[in-house]
Amino acid sequence: MRKDEAEPQSKYSKLIEDWKLAVSNGFGEIPYALDYHAGPPWLEVRDKIEKVGLGTQAEVIKLDIKLIKTAIALKTGGTYESDDHPIENWWWHLDKIAKGEYPKELLPEHLREIYTF
Repeated sequence: MRKDEAEPQSKYSKLIEDWKLAVSNGFGEIPYALDYHAGPPWLEVRDKIEKVGLGTQAEVIKLDIKLIKTAIALKTGGTYESDDHPIENWWWHLDKIAKGEYPKELLPEHLREIYTF
């Protein structure tokens, strides 16, 4: 395999690994993605995941579910300036999701199943 063929896969793997860090690590029980100060750069990783078409990868779906469950359980979603981001990009609206104020129909199917507001 040529180096230029391997690079995109490596780049995509890095995005998923970064998203895993955002969802699985953080400050105590608060993942980085839910933290008011640390969250935005990590949510930009999720933007990139969506942009390159990895939003339906099994590992990404698993991490998305974990993040939504955590936001709902902790009743927190960081209160970044989510209105600066399209409402369809649910990861920027975790505060609304945690409060049950996010339009369920805008969530991907796999997240609607756990969003029971």
